[in-house]
Amino acid sequence: MGLLTVLVLSTACSSGGGGSKPASTSGRSVAATSARPTGPATVGPNLRPGEKPPVLAAAAKTHTAAGAKSFATYFVQAVDWGMATTDPYLISAVSEPSCRACQGYVQSLTAMRAQGDSIRGARIQVVSAGIMRGTLPVKADCGVELVIRQQIAVAVPAGSAAPTTDGGADQDYARVYVDWTGAGWRVVEQTGR
Repeated sequence: MGLLTVLVLSTACSSGGGGSKPASTSGRSVAATSARPTGPATVGPNLRPGEKPPVLAAAAKTHTAAGAKSFATYFVQAVDWGMATTDPYLISAVSEPSCRACQGYVQSLTAMRAQGDSIRGARIQVVSAGIMRGTLPVKADCGVELVIRQQIAVAVPAGSAAPTTDGGADQDYARVYVDWTGAGWRVVEQTGR
């Protein structure tokens, strides 16, 4: 199951069906009326003791193939952190507004946080990363295919007891498409295989 699918399914399950629209107050988005965070959440319902947010490696700041792979790996770590904390800050910080998958993550996580919902499990590890060759299906400077391992996800609606998971993991693929800008790499899209 792809990363985005997990978030969309989790939000749909925890909100009683329907789409993953951000919660609103008086017709205005919660995100628009809330103070903007200045950094990622450092606490969350699915963090391990002592765990800290991922940090962009020096290699990910270079305009090279190795830099693109390092940056794409960081992006997957940002998605993992977002799911662990229900905080889309790191995803938003490195993605273009036109990235549909990125905006799906941001909207799903924002809605989950507003509803007090969370995800147990679903932690992601990057196994390997490689540069995609040939014509890319998305307009981007570079495509990176990552082999990932993701724990089984369980949606936890607000107010319910935390379920247990079997600790199993699925191997999957994520394709992260990136562009180099004056500010460094930016995610323009993310897809499954």
